[in-house]
Amino acid sequence: TFAGHETCVYGVAFSPSGHRIASASWDRTVRLWDPATASGTLALRKHTDWVLCVRYSPDGHHVLSGSRDKTAALWDALSGAVVSTYQGHTRAVSSVAFSSAPSGGRPHVATGSYDSSARVWPHGEDSARLCIALRGHAAAVNAVAFAGGGGIGEAGYASSRAITGSDDATLRVWEWEQAREVSLLRGHGNRVVSVQLSSDGSQVLSGSADCTAMVWDLRSGQRTATLFGHNAMVCQAVFTDPQTRRGVNGGFERTGEGVVGKEWRFRGAPEH
Repeated sequence: TFAGHETCVYGVAFSPSGHRIASASWDRTVRLWDPATASGTLALRKHTDWVLCVRYSPDGHHVLSGSRDKTAALWDALSGAVVSTYQGHTRAVSSVAFSSAPSGGRPHVATGSYDSSARVWPHGEDSARLCIALRGHAAAVNAVAFAGGGGIGEAGYASSRAITGSDDATLRVWEWEQAREVSLLRGHGNRVVSVQLSSDGSQVLSGSADCTAMVWDLRSGQRTATLFGHNAMVCQAVFTDPQTRRGVNGGFERTGEGVVGKEWRFRGAPEH
């Protein structure tokens, strides 16, 4: 048990090594923990309202958080110092993501917001002048991810693709360097609350308030599987084994069981 926050913990993330955990709380702090001892190592204080999301960078050197104060903050994971503050959204920052550094390039971070937009920023640069705004959703953006982590995946998918999920019940795929929408993925009957890319960057897994998770082929934009079983919102969905096409998702159940996880094996043929 990790005790230290004063109120609701709204997001958690492991470091790539698994040796640290970051937690985001409505008490306006991000805390870093040693999972081996369940002890806190740092309390990161800057946000002035609820912290809604948190992620570690791929190299584990930085932590990125998003807040209801309309900003995202980049932290040094060792010292706890603020490296950058990303300002430009007009409502809460609900989701954050890191890219990997492409060959010869620099990494980027992405933020999704209740203001219906996502933004991509150069890693470590906090000037709103340098950000790329992705606009097209008709309601809050709840989830954002880079294709293949922002690098070139095993299947050769472009490093400049990003995916967003929204309260408008759609996912959108973006060529973010040009702020251009590439495809619109329709199928969910209620808001999309989570998106995740497979390790090779070829598939997207989405979780929704319509009680389902869906698997999408990123290249064609076709839905390849619909995962039924939950009787309430699927709040998180992740790939566990891309080789055997397994995924796991967690959703709120109306049976008094709270959050229940389910594991699925799915095939890759498009649905008709």
